Order: sequence, then C-alpha cells, then structure tokens
Amino acid sequence: KAAPGRGDKGTGGAGKGAPPRPLDNAPELTLWLPSGDGANILFARLSADFAAVSIRLQRATDRADADLVLMDEVARYPRAGWFLNRLSCAAKQGLCSAEADARVAEAASAPTAQERAALLSEAEAELTAANVFIPFGSPIRWSLVRGSVDGFATNSWGWHPLMPLSWLPK
Repeated sequence: KAAPGRGDKGTGGAGKGAPPRPLDNAPELTLWLPSGDGANILFARLSADFAAVSIRLQRATDRADADLVLMDEVARYPRAGWFLNRLSCAAKQGLCSAEADARVAEAASAPTAQERAALLSEAEAELTAANVFIPFGSPIRWSLVRGSVDGFATNSWGWHPLMPLSWLPK
C-alpha cells in the first residue's frame, strides 16, 4: 500500500473514500521564474504563501504561458522613469496602464520638480492599482547579507533607484 500522498493518482493523496485535500479544488496560478537556486527557494516560499489562501501555484516553463512573470532586471540609470517606462504600454512587456503612461508623459513636461514628482507618484499608484506591478518585498540586491553568502552583488549606487518616489518635493 502506498504511503499517504504517494501513488494514489487522481485523488490528490487523499486515498479512496477519504475527503479531498484543501488544494484539490483550488484555483491555479502559474508563475514563471528564471532557473536557479534562488528562484527555487522563492517559488517554494510563494507556493506555501499561496497555499495558505487556497491557491495552487504552478511553475510555468514558458514565460508566455504564465499568469505572473518575475521581472528581474538591473536599472540602467537611477531614475523612477526607468521603471515606469519598463512597465509602459509601449514596452509591450505584458499588462500596462494607459493612465500611468499619461501621468509619465505629463511628468516629462511638468514645469516644476514638485509637479513632476507628484505625477510620477500618481503613475506608480496607477500601475499598482491596475496590478501591473506587484512588489512582494524589498529588492534582494539592496538587502543586507552576511559575507559568506554566494552570488550576492552589491549596488554601486548604495541606494534603491525608486526612493525618489517616496521623497516629498521641497
């Protein structure tokens, strides 16, 4: 006889006559992540988090078929506009917000730094409200780590490029 959760195909490990397990009828969400140990750890943790709210997370092998895609890129320059442009409709990276694009365009011609900052903040809020960008933690590249951690790259700027969005204009 198979151990619980092993070899009892089609029952989700519940066995014949047993009640279904919590995720047997759960909605499924697919996530594409790059390959590697860090992505494997991230997937395991996200799977557990989604399971806690009864959503089964599956890892997509093809980026185009995924419901969610991890975008892990290093900014070419330290400006909020870089991030906002990467998520614009013109970039064709997936979901986008025409309203956010309009705020970025308005910011480019804003007469003062205060107005520009306010419009960029509105653009970021539009993207977040439209679920185009879902931040799920502080960027790893800007986290504190102990010296024995392999693969960690320091940030040459020493600060996160999106910080200007949180600053109040003077």
